[in-house]
Amino acid sequence: MTNAETAVLLPMDNASVVVPTGQYGLPSNSGFENPFETVPDIVLKHLDGELHRINTAPENSRQMFIERRHELEIDWQEQVLYSLGAAVAIITDEQAFGFRRDRTPANSTDTELVTVDELVEIEPLNRGGIIVESHRHLPIVLHRTDLTLWCLRKTEEHTPDTEDSHPDSYAYTIETRNTDDEYGEWEVKDVLHPDYGVSGAVEEFADHVGVKVLTGEDCSSDVIQETLDQHVFWFGEAADGEEEELRNRLGIQNNTVLFDDETPDDFTLTR
Repeated sequence: MTNAETAVLLPMDNASVVVPTGQYGLPSNSGFENPFETVPDIVLKHLDGELHRINTAPENSRQMFIERRHELEIDWQEQVLYSLGAAVAIITDEQAFGFRRDRTPANSTDTELVTVDELVEIEPLNRGGIIVESHRHLPIVLHRTDLTLWCLRKTEEHTPDTEDSHPDSYAYTIETRNTDDEYGEWEVKDVLHPDYGVSGAVEEFADHVGVKVLTGEDCSSDVIQETLDQHVFWFGEAADGEEEELRNRLGIQNNTVLFDDETPDDFTLTR
């Protein structure tokens, strides 16, 4: 089921989805004491219509529930509790998405606890995308192949006092910084009025980042499939040799996003 505010981002081979913890999810000079408390509900959608959700456990933001449902269903099923690292490894494996830890392709056996400063990435690749349809799904952070991070978050609106201003007003803020600029300042690229709504803000965000976005009824699996089929993909290989053979035997995704700093002369491209 979809609604007018539903948007699905399709990073394809242009970006990965960052699990927004620590420096990758917190605003610059943040006063947050818990670097895991900014992890939102993460909803991944496969092109076959299956949705998997990581939902933060209310009593412990380092523990995550995994839930599943089909796009035509309403209720989420199979609520099981895992650590964040294990949850990401499991849902990416079940949907044949890619998975990276500390800039290195990983697989479903990499279930260790996520550290505060670790870059954890989900790669929907040519298998689907990530759903954003409410503030529960923000912040959303993408890692572009040119080694820049892009973030869309809900922020307090800091505008001069006017007759229309309210103390509880908010905005959608689009920010960016270099991946290798550890604990770097986020640079604000755009601030959007609440009237944009979630889907409108995600469309603006996708335009800044340069990735495909679908909204409303176009978020169906049929349209996602059609959109992915129209794109020519270029991937790197996550592993070769014995590890590649292992991935093939276990059905683990071996494609990975090809980042600009990871392309040696003999790097293998796959379509």
